[in-house]
Amino acid sequence: MGISTRWLTQVGVLSALSIILMFLSFPLPFLPGFLKLDLAELPALIGLFTLGPWGAVAIEGVKNLIHLTGTRTFAVGELANFLIGTALIMGTYGGTKLGWGLRSSLATGVIVMTVCAGLVNLFILIPLYALVLGIPVEALVKIGQTTNPKIVDLTSLILWGIVPFNLIKGSLIGVAALAVLPRLKRGSHSSIGEK
Repeated sequence: MGISTRWLTQVGVLSALSIILMFLSFPLPFLPGFLKLDLAELPALIGLFTLGPWGAVAIEGVKNLIHLTGTRTFAVGELANFLIGTALIMGTYGGTKLGWGLRSSLATGVIVMTVCAGLVNLFILIPLYALVLGIPVEALVKIGQTTNPKIVDLTSLILWGIVPFNLIKGSLIGVAALAVLPRLKRGSHSSIGEK
């Protein structure tokens, strides 16, 4: 199956919407300030159900490549956003392939996203971010500690910062998807999540 002009156009439009939503981000007062909440994965989920999984991943990729032009994280934030957004997409897609309904598939996506975010941040992203910024991991822990005294080391930063943030973000995106997806005209991948 080749890539059609229609497919490229839809990826472009949904990527643009995703970029706009990414810029409408804000921190949560009880979580580390470097974690910004947005709904930028919602267009990728729309893409999952209208273009299929590779369309959704393409939307994540385009969004983060364009966001690189204004990066303040030396591309680590964009890498994190791509990996964790893709985990949400693939977790949701996996639920649909098992024949689960939309709610169960989205819940699966949120769980996969949260677990992936915890593990990838613990072993790759936070150490990489500290490396490229030239600061110790402990400095990032201290940032988290200013909003939550339970954060005392890297593991507690994951448990009390990264995990709750991704559960909240994923749940909000899931609720938004439940409001939007049933209203969309079914695309060529309409069998995803109908059960």
